[in-house]
Amino acid sequence: MASLAEIAPTEMRRWFLIALAVGIVGTAVLIVGGILDPAQFFRAYLAAWLFCFNIAIGSMIVLIMYHLTGGAWGYLARRMLEGASQTLPLLALGFVPIAAGLRYLYPFARPDLVAGNKLLQEQHGYMNDQFWWSRAAMYFAAWLAIALLLNRWSTAEDRTADSWFGRAMNGVSGLGGVLCGVSLHFASIDWILALEPEYHSTISGPLLAGQGLVSGFALTLIIFTTFCERAPLGAIVGPKTLNDLGNLMMTFVILFSYLLWFEFMLTWIANMQVDIVWYGVRTQGFWGWLLVSMAVLQFIVPFVLLLQRTVKRHPRTLRAVAGLCLVMQLLFVHWQILPSFRPTTFGTWWMSLVAPLGLGGLWFAYYVLRVRSLPLLPLADPHEFEAVHLRKSDEHEAAWEESLVHE
Repeated sequence: MASLAEIAPTEMRRWFLIALAVGIVGTAVLIVGGILDPAQFFRAYLAAWLFCFNIAIGSMIVLIMYHLTGGAWGYLARRMLEGASQTLPLLALGFVPIAAGLRYLYPFARPDLVAGNKLLQEQHGYMNDQFWWSRAAMYFAAWLAIALLLNRWSTAEDRTADSWFGRAMNGVSGLGGVLCGVSLHFASIDWILALEPEYHSTISGPLLAGQGLVSGFALTLIIFTTFCERAPLGAIVGPKTLNDLGNLMMTFVILFSYLLWFEFMLTWIANMQVDIVWYGVRTQGFWGWLLVSMAVLQFIVPFVLLLQRTVKRHPRTLRAVAGLCLVMQLLFVHWQILPSFRPTTFGTWWMSLVAPLGLGGLWFAYYVLRVRSLPLLPLADPHEFEAVHLRKSDEHEAAWEESLVHE
């Protein structure tokens, strides 16, 4: 089976070179900015890193879902999901600057603040540098182990066509889903909620997973719809398959939006001063307008568009909706992170415009390297017949409609 490097060598090479160039220049500017203003550097870096992380971990969660449930959609999108999950080692390496810059990000890492704050002192048994680093190491150990097994067994399945590897991926996906759920809950507390120690949320973990599902699947759709009309995908992908992928994208958008609304609603109903701290700054001024725009462009617009079959069944329009969702996820991550550091004038967050270009460019260049080398379609996936069946169903419907026209 051909790979993307063989099917679209020009596009793959161009994407890689552009992403690498943008990543190198953006990272260089970011480093210079970090020398001049270390605090702003780490804040911008955290938001950009979280955006890339959401794509990778979300792709792995969708991959886990596929191995547990099957379906034609996963057979066709599997390589893009695997390619994104293979970037987790790079993201683990990219996490080191965050761990090194704790005192610029989190109040618990500043002894002067802890000494004068009773709440931080009460949390210190859990929120301290050493235990925070240890937990991060455990999270990444679990994620990397899951990604390694799924990708290694996928390669072995292609090579041997042994059904054991499919059953093994199904088995590890069950455990992996549980591990991802638990670890993302604690990671959301350590990496996001710890920015505002007074704020509490029991839904932060599912919300982080929801961000990942939207981000990871959006990128998968962008790549998939770019090449789905070329051989060999063109011979298998039809309107019904694209419709299913669009429905799944709509499901993830609804899930993420519901979780975000549910978190806000519970905070509003409780009406507790310690929790209002989180939303107070995030609903005022620029951040308030950004929240409104996200409600419109991250939920209302994609939801309405994805209700339309004509949108879901055409690669170009489906790709446009996925691109919009991905951009809004980038803005949402910055809405989560930056307001915690007040004041938030342009002079205190200009690096946040550069960091996504630097980190995102390097990450995407590595993603292109990973996905371009994989066979475009799995060679021994038992769900291939479902994709073929959908394609034949489309052909039969088209022939039937044509016969009605001639009659």
